Amino acid sequence: MWFVTGFCDIGRNKSNRVEKSMYEIARELDMPASFVELRHEATHDELPTLQRLQCNNEDALKWLWQYYWAKIDSPLPVLSEASICEANTIDSKALAHELQTALKDFLSQRLDLLRAGTAAAMKSKDLTSAACLECVRTCHNDRRRLEVFVSVLLGEKIIIPSGRALGDNMNGAFMVWDDLLCKLVRHQRRFLRIFVTRMVHLMIQQPRMNVKQDPFREALCLWALHIFVDESWADARKRIEDSLRTKVVSICIMNPVYWGQRLARLLIEAADETFQYDWIPLYNECLPQSASSSQQDSVAPVTRGSATQRGLKRLDEVMFTPMKRPVYVL
Repeated sequence: MWFVTGFCDIGRNKSNRVEKSMYEIARELDMPASFVELRHEATHDELPTLQRLQCNNEDALKWLWQYYWAKIDSPLPVLSEASICEANTIDSKALAHELQTALKDFLSQRLDLLRAGTAAAMKSKDLTSAACLECVRTCHNDRRRLEVFVSVLLGEKIIIPSGRALGDNMNGAFMVWDDLLCKLVRHQRRFLRIFVTRMVHLMIQQPRMNVKQDPFREALCLWALHIFVDESWADARKRIEDSLRTKVVSICIMNPVYWGQRLARLLIEAADETFQYDWIPLYNECLPQSASSSQQDSVAPVTRGSATQRGLKRLDEVMFTPMKRPVYVL
C-alpha cells in the first residue's frame, strides 16, 4: 500500500497537480494499474489473499528494478536480476500492433466461419484453439503483456461491433468472442481480473459527453454483465467470481457514473441474498441525492432476478431508486 502511495505522491509533487488521481499518476510513471487497484482493495475492502499479495509483490519488485535500479549508472556487475528485467521489458507499441493484427485476423476468419453455419463448426473450433495458443505464447501470463492485450481489445474496440448504436444488442459480439476469451481465461489466470477491471475503469472515467448516450460505455456495461451472469462464462469465472464481483460493485458505487451505477445494481440483483444483504445498503447510500425524488431516468422498478432474465435485453428498465434489502434469516 505504501509502495503505491509513495510513488504516486512523488508523481503529484513533480507535476504540481494535486487533483490528479492515482490512476493518472500511475499511468505517467508507467506503473501497472493493477498495483493501484490492489492498493484500493486493501484500503477500502477486505484484504486480498496471501497468494495475490505474494504474486503482486513479485511484480512490484520487477517493476521497481526496471523503473529505478536498472537506470542507475553504477559500476556494479550485472546480477541475475538483470536477466529478469530484460525478460520483463516489452515494446508496448510493437506488442500492441502484433496483437491487433492477430485479433483482427481472428475476427475476420471467425465471422466467415459463422456465416458458413454448422458445416464449419470444426474449423471454427480449430481457429479458436489456434488463436488462443498464439495469445498464450505472446502474453505467457505476464501482467504487463496481458494489460497490453486488454488495451487492444478495449482501446481499439475490437470486441465491440463497429457502428454500434445505443441500445443495440451485443449477442453477435458475444458469439464471436466468448469461446476465445473463455479459453484464454483457463490458460492465463490473470486475464479475467485485468479484463473486467479495465472495462469498469473505462466505464467510470469522467465523461466528456452525455454519458447516458455513450454507446461505448453501454457496450462495456453489457460485456461486464454478460461475463458475470451468462452460463457460457460460468466455468471461467468460478474461481474468482465472488472477489471479482465485490471489487467491481465497490468500484462502481464509489464512482457514481451512469453506467457504473447501472452495472452495480444489476450485479447486486443477480447475486445471492447474502451478497444483496451486504451490498444493498451501501448501494443505496451512494445513490445521487436526486435519485429518490427524480424519475427522469427511470421507467419502472425491477424485481429480483431480472438481471439474469432481462438485463441484457432491456438494461434501460433499471431505475435509480433505493433497493429493498432482503430479509436475512439466521
